Amino acid sequence: SGLLLVGLFISGLWISPWFLGWMRGWWGHGLWQKALDFMTQLVDSLRMLPTQPMAALLVLLESIYIWLCDALLLWLVLLSIQHGVGAAVTFGGAAFVALTVDVFATIPLLPGGIGQIESAYAGLLALFALGSVNISAVVLLTRAISYWSFLLFSGIVTFAAGLGQVFSGSAGQPKT
Repeated sequence: SGLLLVGLFISGLWISPWFLGWMRGWWGHGLWQKALDFMTQLVDSLRMLPTQPMAALLVLLESIYIWLCDALLLWLVLLSIQHGVGAAVTFGGAAFVALTVDVFATIPLLPGGIGQIESAYAGLLALFALGSVNISAVVLLTRAISYWSFLLFSGIVTFAAGLGQVFSGSAGQPKT
C-alpha cells in the first residue's frame, strides 16, 4: 500500500501542471488565481527535488529531526506530568501524537496555529489514560516550551545576524 501511495503521489505530480492550467479557466477571481499560482510553485518545487538529490536528502533529514524533537519534547513533558499519576505513555505513543499534530500544523488557520494545535493535542491525548487536568497541563506546557523556545531562539539568531546593527544605527556604515 505504501508503494501505491508513492505511485499516486508521483502520478499526481506528473499530471498536476495540466490540471492546474485547466483550473485557471474556471474562475478569474484574483484570490483563486493566487491560490493556483501557489499550487503551481509548490508542484514545481516538488518536481525539482529529484533533480537535486542532496537537497531532497537534506529536507528529509531536517524533517525527521524536527519530528523527533517534537516527539521527544512531548514524551519528556508526559514523563514529568505522569510521575505522580501512574499512567504511562510510551515514546511511540508520544511520537504518534506529536507527528499527527505536526500534520495538522502544516496549514495553520491562525498565526502560530493557536487553538488548532492545542485541540489536536487534547483530542489525541484523550486516547490515553490521562485525566483532563493532566491533558490540559501537558498541552499548555508543551505549547509553552515549543512556541516560546522558537520565538526566543529566532530572536537571538535574528539579532546575531545583523538586526542589532540596525538598532544601533551602524547599518550600512563602513567599518573603520
